[in-house]
Amino acid sequence: MCHGQLYQTRIKNTFDRRVRPRVFKEGDLVLKKRLPNNKDQRGKWAPNYKGPYVVKHAFSREALVLADSKGQELKHSVGTKSLKASPPWAKSMKPKLLENRVHLGMKRDSPKASMNQEFHVQQDAPCAHKVG
Repeated sequence: MCHGQLYQTRIKNTFDRRVRPRVFKEGDLVLKKRLPNNKDQRGKWAPNYKGPYVVKHAFSREALVLADSKGQELKHSVGTKSLKASPPWAKSMKPKLLENRVHLGMKRDSPKASMNQEFHVQQDAPCAHKVG
């Protein structure tokens, strides 16, 4: 082996030691990554994840069959690279609230994170500062 191959092997072993495989079991709650080609009026402020979904079947090679909150399975299987585990507090939340809360990065104990709170944004609000 030459120096380059030894270096590559050492880097690979270091990476493999630190990486943790994503393991999902049947019944786990997960969030599915939204594809960037979805058109949304909110643009970059649109949620990055959709869900929560329940893992119905876990196949080998990291493929999963998901079901929504109503129990309907998705048409296609999903790879684990496009999923992340749903937070533990998500079991008691409505799917739409969870989607917005995960996107905004709110913590459970923050005052803005109450489940019944609604956010209203006034479209044509006058500017509070003076220009000139």
